[in-house]
Amino acid sequence: MQQTSISCFFPGRDSARTVSATEPPATEPSAQAEAPKLDDEQEFVDFFLSKARSPLIRGAPLRTRRIAVFGERYYWGESVTFPINQLPLSFCKWCVSNNYKDFNSVLVNVYDGKFSNIRWHMDATNSLQKEEVISISFAALRKHRKKPLADFEFRWPDKKGHSKKKTKTISIEHGTVVRFDAVKHRRKQCEHRVTKTLRPHVNVTLRKVAECRRQVCA
Repeated sequence: MQQTSISCFFPGRDSARTVSATEPPATEPSAQAEAPKLDDEQEFVDFFLSKARSPLIRGAPLRTRRIAVFGERYYWGESVTFPINQLPLSFCKWCVSNNYKDFNSVLVNVYDGKFSNIRWHMDATNSLQKEEVISISFAALRKHRKKPLADFEFRWPDKKGHSKKKTKTISIEHGTVVRFDAVKHRRKQCEHRVTKTLRPHVNVTLRKVAECRRQVCA
């Protein structure tokens, strides 16, 4: 598999010439190094599918997606949080091969069907030790690896009038990597969501959370 790497920077700034949150790419997104064998990849995707649960929110099970957290807790409670050393070796090797090393919290969102989604939100930056957030998408099934999975959307206030919003939509596929600076996004009031789930998929988000107590996967 080749990854599609998409850098999403904060609004109002001309950043690297890849896909930005504010402008279309000047060239095709760059392809990163090839990941380990497909069987290894499907192994950790299946693992995440088996571990994800529907946590309680306001006393009722979350209906829009399933959740699992590995390592430092981020937003969700103990019922869906596991030690980071429970991550499959295949996933840790995949991260190292793609140079994803400096994180201690792995949030897994499973989007099972067409009604699965996550609403507009911004990251909880007060818990982050590192500003960069890395979001990686995987098809739940091999047969969907070359097909669109969902839309990843950004929106932020238009400088000309805060009642209006600018938007950016990224079509995610198997291997799409979206990076953004959560602190700058909050400063610019830039929200994001995942909508239009076309095919079942797993989203894995890597963060460095403050006051880490557990071993970093590397």
